[in-house]
Amino acid sequence: MRSELLDRKPWKFDNISEQQFIEQADTGDILLFHCNHMGARITRTITNSQYDHIAMVLKFDSQQDEVFVVEATGTFGVAMNKWSKIRNHLGKDKFYRKVSYRHLEAPRS
Repeated sequence: MRSELLDRKPWKFDNISEQQFIEQADTGDILLFHCNHMGARITRTITNSQYDHIAMVLKFDSQQDEVFVVEATGTFGVAMNKWSKIRNHLGKDKFYRKVSYRHLEAPRS
């Protein structure tokens, strides 16, 4: 396992389908967002990052085919939304330009 991590090249990104994301996502995973609005650009410039917003995934045993996202915003405070709602705002000319998914590699109980 350790050698696999050392062999990874951080500048190469894996892509997964939305269906793979829904099947693999679990509570504690995170989503990193690159948003299109001016405030997001300022945040990325100040932090020298390609991301400006983060959210945590929640998945409930009773709804394994649905992914929920918890995020905090300056406008709405902390909120939980369905991934399907966020997905509608994802695209080159929409609110979220891109999103990256990071799976938590840890025992879960």
